[in-house]
Parts: sequence; C-alpha cells; structure tokens
Amino acid sequence: MSSEKLRKYLVYYQKVLSAEPENIEARLRLAAIFRELGRDSHAVEEYVTASKLLAKEGLPLEAIAACKAVLELEPEHAE
Repeated sequence: MSSEKLRKYLVYYQKVLSAEPENIEARLRLAAIFRELGRDSHAVEEYVTASKLLAKEGLPLEAIAACKAVLELEPEHAE
C-alpha cells in the first residue's frame, strides 16, 4: 500500500479512536498501519492496549495474538 494511503488510513483510525477509545478493531488496524510505516513503538502501544481490551472482552486467544505482535516488534518487552 502506498505511503499516502497509509497516512490517510492513519488519520481515519486515529479519529475513530478519539471518539471510541475501546474500538478494538480500529486499534488493531491502527497498530498494523504504524507497523507498516515503520513506527514500531506506536504499533507496540496500540497492540498492548488492544490486548488488554481483548482480554477484558473475554477473548484470550486474540489477546495472546496481539501480545505476540508486540514481542515480534519488541522482543524485550516485559509488560
């Protein structure tokens, strides 16, 4: 995907999350966009938040998948 399109999606999902901070799907998409743009620390923040929201919703396997994404980006991540 082009960098310009990614930036448009980035802005879109940031707006969605400002209105709905617990929107898990938007948070995961934003994390993927950050990852694609090479902004790993931002991606990690979004994946961590998503994993907590997923666990809170009773979706442990999905929460583990989000944690795995964190560890792929930051193997030393301890949270």
